[in-house]
Formats: sequence, C-alpha cells, structure tokens
Amino acid sequence: MDPRTSSAARLTWRACAAATLAASLPLVACTAADATPQSTTPATAAALGVVAAPAAGAAVKTTPIAKASKETTTHVHLREGASSGTRSLGVIPRGHVFSTSAKTANGWFKLSYAGKTGFVSPHYVRNFNAGLTKVGEKDYVTTQNGARDLWFTTRTATVTWKSLTFTVPSGTPVWKLGGAGKFKVNAGGYRNAVMTTSGLSRTSPAPASNTSKISLAAFKKLPVGNIPTKYLARTDFSTHALIGAPAVADLNALNKAFRARFGEDLYIDLGYRSSSQQRAIYRELGGWLAAKPGTSVHEKGLSFDTPEHGAYSWNSARFAWLVANAPKYGWEHPKRVHRYTSAGKLNPAREYWHFDYVGKGK
Repeated sequence: MDPRTSSAARLTWRACAAATLAASLPLVACTAADATPQSTTPATAAALGVVAAPAAGAAVKTTPIAKASKETTTHVHLREGASSGTRSLGVIPRGHVFSTSAKTANGWFKLSYAGKTGFVSPHYVRNFNAGLTKVGEKDYVTTQNGARDLWFTTRTATVTWKSLTFTVPSGTPVWKLGGAGKFKVNAGGYRNAVMTTSGLSRTSPAPASNTSKISLAAFKKLPVGNIPTKYLARTDFSTHALIGAPAVADLNALNKAFRARFGEDLYIDLGYRSSSQQRAIYRELGGWLAAKPGTSVHEKGLSFDTPEHGAYSWNSARFAWLVANAPKYGWEHPKRVHRYTSAGKLNPAREYWHFDYVGKGK
C-alpha cells in the first residue's frame, strides 16, 4: 500500500521523503520495500522510528555460500548493514538479477549495485529462474530454459505438447531433453514437448544471410505464417534463431554492438513462428502473451523476443540499451507493447521482450 493513502501515514511519508532527498535518493525509495532511508542525522532517524545505523566502517560478518543468481521481487533498498535500520545506499529496481556468494547470519545477501556494496533483505529476493514464466497453472518457458543439447530441424517437423500439435519449419532450433526415437525437447515455447529424432542435425540448414536477395518490400507480401524457408535466415549468434532474410544482417550487427557493451551475445528466445505454431500458442496462452493467428509479427518473420525474465526486464540495463540502440539497426520496441500508454496508464499489452524490424531510416 502507498504510505500516502492514509492520513495517519502522511507524517511518516513526509519524514521519509525529507530523509530520502537529504540522502540524494529517489523518492521511489519511500514506496520501495523496506522503506526507511536514513539521513546521517540521529534526529531524522528518530523521526522515522528506525534503529540508528552502525558506525561507518563497522564490519558485517558474512558466511560464504555457493554462488547463486537471485532476482529482486520489488523495489528494495541496498543497505549498509544487514537490517532495515542501517543506512540506504540506494534503491535496487524490481527484476534486477545479481550474483551473490555470501550472506549474513540473519539471511541478508551481500551484493554490489551501482558501484556500492551492501546487503539486501531475503524477503524481497527470489532464486533467479532463467526462463520460466507462469501463465495461470501452465508453464510457458523460454525456448532453451537451461537445456544445452542444441539441434536443428532439417525439414518441417511436427511437435506435440499435451493436447497441442503444431509444425515448425526447417532450421528451427530445439533442445533435446532425453528419450530415444521420440524424445522430449524444448521447442516453440514449450518444455517437454515431443518430436521424433528423424530430420534433425547439429548444424542449421538455414542460410546465414539473405541469399535470395529478396527486398523488405517484397518480403512483406509473402503469406503470413507460411513463409518459404528460402526467404528465412538464421542469426550468426546465440540460438541461431530463424528470422526474415531481409532483417538478419541488421540483427547480426545489433548483436555485435550488444556483445561489445555486455560481453555476451543477445539472447534470441523466439523469432519466426509458423501459422501452425501461432495457432497452438494462441490457444494455450490467449490474447495477452500471443497475438491472434494471422496478426503476429512473428508470423511475418520480422520480430524477435528476448527471454521473459529479469535480465531483460523493464528496469534492466539490457532493455534500456536495446531501446536506445536497436533503432540504429532498424529494430524497435514498438509503442503497442510499451509499458505505459500515451495517456500514462499501464498498458495491458506491455511486453519488454518484444522487438520489431522496420528497416533502417524508419
């Protein structure tokens, strides 16, 4: 609850705001979890009703733990010590992913953020799951979701997941999870889908460039969801996802710049989807996470998705960089999936993971 919504809380809000500004922190600190930012004066700390911070330089004992990836579940303070009574060093945004290898006796995790090292409460942190997103009672996952045994289809392949059956084109990346003859894979956004072992290769048969020389204007006239494979190409990085041939060179160039900035490849979760695949995903996920068949830009071969997790989320450095730099390479985060509408309201169709190709100079 926003602390400004009740008259009894307004004095606390005002004191918090005053202390926040004095400490050069953003006002979001007063609505963040563990919201008791402190100034350096004992009087302000007393006004907030919090325990005084320990002396500067006071050692905080930690215990080594196995290195783990964590994700913040809300805006939360990075504290100088392992309690909410210690000075705030800043506010860590929701969805921030970090690695930690130490925690205190009361469970607070030690980490570095924005050039400062401190502690965060375990109540606002969860284990980082690289890919799993809950949709109702059903698991919708990123294509890889931790699997490492990468294969590619060498022809149109049939994939079955529970009661859903769909086809994927030649050159589609799939990750083998086990089995013989018919084996489990991560494919098309589904974990533990089933397909046959025939027609698979360790290398993608898709071209790595626009070998057909088709123009973007001509490509846009191809049948949605049924694009001939000769007009699709694979990226030269990451998952080697399929994308419309006229867009692949610019996507490869975008990745080169991304790698220079972050020291790793841009992770492409999903690229082109066949109409069969779109129908299956729409049936399973409905109109929020999947567009109506025949209208998805994925079916047109001119969009990609990053993973649906914190490393690429709204407040992440990767997302901010992509929004600022993707247009240089003909890609954009389209307005229809922005976080907020033009009226400033939360957009029900928001997607931080989705980017479209519009071509350079657009």
